[in-house]
Amino acid sequence: PYVSDSRRRDQWLRRAWKSEPHLAGVLNSVVLIDSNRGWELTGGRNQVSRYIQVLHGADGTGWRAFCRKLATSFWTTDMGGIVEIGRASANGPLRAMYHVDSARCRLTGDIREPLEYFPANGDIQRWRPEDYFRLVSMPNDDEAFNGLGFCAISRCIEIARVLYAVLMHDQEMLAARAPRGLLLLQNVSEEQWEQSLAARNAKLDSLERRYYSGVQVLASIGADNIDAKLIGLSELPANFSAKTFTDLCMYAYAICFGYDPSEFWPVQFGSIGRGNETDVQHKKATGKGGLDFALTLQEALQAELPPTIEFNFEQRDDSGDLLAESVKQAKLDVIAQAYTSGLREGAPLLSLEEARQLLVTAGLIPREWTEETEDVTETDTDVFSKMDRF
Repeated sequence: PYVSDSRRRDQWLRRAWKSEPHLAGVLNSVVLIDSNRGWELTGGRNQVSRYIQVLHGADGTGWRAFCRKLATSFWTTDMGGIVEIGRASANGPLRAMYHVDSARCRLTGDIREPLEYFPANGDIQRWRPEDYFRLVSMPNDDEAFNGLGFCAISRCIEIARVLYAVLMHDQEMLAARAPRGLLLLQNVSEEQWEQSLAARNAKLDSLERRYYSGVQVLASIGADNIDAKLIGLSELPANFSAKTFTDLCMYAYAICFGYDPSEFWPVQFGSIGRGNETDVQHKKATGKGGLDFALTLQEALQAELPPTIEFNFEQRDDSGDLLAESVKQAKLDVIAQAYTSGLREGAPLLSLEEARQLLVTAGLIPREWTEETEDVTETDTDVFSKMDRF
């Protein structure tokens, strides 16, 4: 059940996604995207050199392995990804990061010690906010859950159940598994049937066979007619299309993870409009699920780094970068045209200082290049140092 103490549920979720191969493939793609995303660290040479070693040495295994474990916890557990922080001293600067098994953690709701960690060996550890940071998908707004999330696997587990059931049905029809149903026997006793099953299993074990691969023989002497009928307890609906059903499940998985289905599955439609639709969906996906984990981790790391250092992930959206640069070019053209429009008559529409102020406001040149103090606009994805703010 979904309760505030998510340890049992998170352990179950981590096992459940491994049973459905399509879901496992989607998760693998998402984790690879997150862990292989490039990033940059900007600041003073000495500070950057020090903290670049901390990031590359995360968890003692390196950044890529650390990020893959953290992303897996983020997408597959309601607790989310948890990172233990190693410091040089109490409340000192960041010196190391370690991934923590989120299925062994519990949210307490206590402001002073909001997290309890239950290690495999050892006593319970109660952590303060400065001991760790946490990345969570869809945090619950109900105070009773203490900020517990609702991860991507939780969002699509019911879809996985149905797709897994279809997979099991296919295996039963291919004789890889015994189908579930009622077996009606005529003139064959239950004891005879069980003895026959035992003999068959013994023969398969001796031949080191895993699946049923032969005819089970029941011999009888007499005139009685022997009959056996199997009535399945569950059957696929009439006119069931496995391809259509699988396609719909993959689309639902993509929605739960916030990606375009084309990222994971060969989506095919009619030729009219499909190319444009794929392009639009790709642009939407790069700004949703594609950045959910990255921006959450970016903000958490920035809070632990000195204010003079900026950490930024690459955002995968090359088309978005080109669009942003095109907008900057358009702003530059407008300002330049306004400044040069009246130079021949000696009365330009804008003075040089006014034009430079507009360039600063548009983010085209640093504000230190002008003598005036302009208003500054910050976005939720921009990182500014505290020294710049005061």
